[in-house]
Amino acid sequence: MRNTNMKKYILQIKKSVIAKNIVTLVSGNIIGYGINTFFLLFIIRVYSPAEIGTYDLIVSDGAIITTVVGLGLVMAILIPKDDRTAKMLCQIVSIFSIICMILGTIVLIAISGKYRLFSLNFNYSWACILLAIYSYFFIQQQLFYAFVNRKGLYRVLFWNPIIMAASNSGISLILGLMGWSSPGYLIGTICSLLLSILLMMKNANPYDERFSIRELKGTLGIYKEFPLVQMPANVVSVASQQIPIQYLGNVFSKAALGGFTMANRILSIPIALISTQISKVYQRELAIRNGKGERVGDFALDLLRKNYFLAFAPIFVLVVFGEPVVGLALGSKWKVASIYMTILGADYLLKYCTSCISGTFVIVDRPRVSLLLSILTLAINVMCFVIVGQLGFGIMKTIIFYAISDGLINLINIFLCMKVINADYKKLIRFLFVEMLGSISAMYLIYALMNKLFY
Repeated sequence: MRNTNMKKYILQIKKSVIAKNIVTLVSGNIIGYGINTFFLLFIIRVYSPAEIGTYDLIVSDGAIITTVVGLGLVMAILIPKDDRTAKMLCQIVSIFSIICMILGTIVLIAISGKYRLFSLNFNYSWACILLAIYSYFFIQQQLFYAFVNRKGLYRVLFWNPIIMAASNSGISLILGLMGWSSPGYLIGTICSLLLSILLMMKNANPYDERFSIRELKGTLGIYKEFPLVQMPANVVSVASQQIPIQYLGNVFSKAALGGFTMANRILSIPIALISTQISKVYQRELAIRNGKGERVGDFALDLLRKNYFLAFAPIFVLVVFGEPVVGLALGSKWKVASIYMTILGADYLLKYCTSCISGTFVIVDRPRVSLLLSILTLAINVMCFVIVGQLGFGIMKTIIFYAISDGLINLINIFLCMKVINADYKKLIRFLFVEMLGSISAMYLIYALMNKLFY
C-alpha cells in the first residue's frame, strides 16, 4: 500500500509543470552550492574572518544601493502581458542605475574627507569604485534573471548558479592567494555576476530593442506606483536587514561580524537552494493565476506546507550538530559560527517561509501593504539594537535578541501575505503553531539533550 502511494506521489510530481520547474532550478542550485562548499573549505583558510567581515560590510551597503536604483521595478518585469513593456522596464532601470553609479561614486570620493560609508584597511576611493561596479552588475544580473524567468527559460536558470559559483569561488581563491584581501573577494563576485549576465543575454536579451525617451517615460508613468511606493518599501526593508551587519561590524569588530555572517551563510543554504527557486516559480505562477482572477490563497499556503520540511531537515542538522560540523569543515577559528547557528535556527525556518512567498504584495498589486511591513520591520530592528545598545549587551545576547525580533518580523510577514491573497486562516494557524512550532520545539529539545550528553 505504501509503495503504491509513493508511486502515485512520484507520478503527480512528474506530471506537475510547477514541480518540474522547481526541480530544475533547485538541481542547478544544489550543484552550484556543492561547488561553493568545496571551494569554501579553501577560501576560509585564505581569507581571515576580518577580511570576510569587511567584504560583507561593503556588500551590505551595495544591497541598499541596488534597491534604490532598482526603482522597485525588477519584480514588475513579470507583470506585463507583452515582452515589449518588460524590456522598457529593464531599460528604465538600467539607465537610472548608470547615472546613479557615476554620480554616487564621484560624490562619495569627494566627501571622503568629512564622511565615509565604512572604515577599511585598504584605499577608500578604490573601495567606492568597486562598490559602484558591484552594484551596477548586481542590478543588471537581477534584471536579466527576472526577464529570463518571465520567458520561462528554466534550463538557462539551471546553469546560472553553477557558472556563478565556479567563477566566484575560483577567481576569489586565486586573488586571495595573490594577497588581494577583501578587494579580491569582491572582484571574484563581480566577475561571477558578469558571466551570469553573458549566459542569460545569449538566450534572452531585454536590450535587443530600442525605445524612444517618450515611450520609456510613458511606461514609467504607467508603473509609477512601483518607484513611488514599492521602491521605498524595498529600501526600508533592505536597510533594516543591514542593521545587524552594520551594528556588529562597527560596535564589535570585523572578525565578530565575520563569524555572524558565516553562520548566516551556512543557515541560508536551504533558502538559496530551495526557497529562492520556489519563489521564482511561485511568482510567475501567481502572476498568471492572479491575472486570470483565480483564487490564489490556497495555492500559496499549500506550497508553503509541502516545502517546509525540505528546509527543516538541513537546519535541524546545523542547529543540533553545528559544532562538530563547523569544527570539521571550517576549522577551530570559525567555531563561534556554530553557536550563532543554534541561536538563529528557528528564525531561519521562518525566513525560509517568507522567501518562498516573496513578491506576493507586488504581484497582487498591494505595494502599500509592502511599504507598511517595511516600515514596521525597520522600526522593530531599530528598537532591537537601540535596546541592546542601551543595556550594553555583549555579542551573544545581542544576537539572541535580534533572532527573536527578526522571527517576529517574519511571522508578521507570513500573516500579511496570506491575508492579501485570502488564504484559509484555520489551515495557516495549524501550519504555523502546530506543524512549525512543534517541529522547532522538538529541534531545540533534542539540541539541549545532545548538548548535555556530548558537549
